[in-house]
Amino acid sequence: KVRGGRSKRLYLKTRSRMPYKLYHYQLRIQFVNHMEGIEPTLTISLTGTREESGNLRISFKEKILANRTHTFLITLDRDLGDLMLLRFHWEQEALWKNMWTRMQTLMSWSYRKPLLTVGKISIKA
Repeated sequence: KVRGGRSKRLYLKTRSRMPYKLYHYQLRIQFVNHMEGIEPTLTISLTGTREESGNLRISFKEKILANRTHTFLITLDRDLGDLMLLRFHWEQEALWKNMWTRMQTLMSWSYRKPLLTVGKISIKA
């Protein structure tokens, strides 16, 4: 839906050849906390009434900040049908993970590993 009486330009991604149509999915994710200097590898997969998407990698172009909603446009060449399930997986980058392991080895007391906490997540076809 486009709100208001003003006209707006909307752009959709297309294929370079026939058939041009792609299926668009908007992923919105809000994190409760922020992680300084961490760029997680985020992977999602979607399951619909017709098909599954397989693993889709999501790249962050901005820092992950507390209470900020990040929006991504996912395009697929096939219709998944009505969305039923979203699988979500993230990993810390290897360099940070190795540094954290070393720090734990050097310290006699233990800290909890940093968590990336999701506040809200939604997906729209």
